[in-house]
Amino acid sequence: MERALRLDGANGFAAFQLGETYYYLGRHAEAVTSLERALALTPGGHAMLMAHLFLAAAYAKLGRHEDAESERAVVEQFWPLVDSRVVAVQIGTGMMQEHLLDGLKKAGFR
Repeated sequence: MERALRLDGANGFAAFQLGETYYYLGRHAEAVTSLERALALTPGGHAMLMAHLFLAAAYAKLGRHEDAESERAVVEQFWPLVDSRVVAVQIGTGMMQEHLLDGLKKAGFR
């Protein structure tokens, strides 16, 4: 993903995937940078709604609770009945699900 972004710095989806990867590796500050970049490059679409989810979780993991709350509000505006368990189950397995669920719960998702 890093290489893809070096080759095409305007690839919002690659920036999202890199942010997601950094999140799962526990590199939350780097996840924030990549996810913010993804949203700046590609502000709409389903993948970017997921970027807001991961960004909320990463902010929460970093103790940036106001930022996490802002991202949660964006997600809930478009997906008012979002359920963190349903999201986590659909993304990754085992420890990845637990890590995402923990971040989403810390960000205030139900």
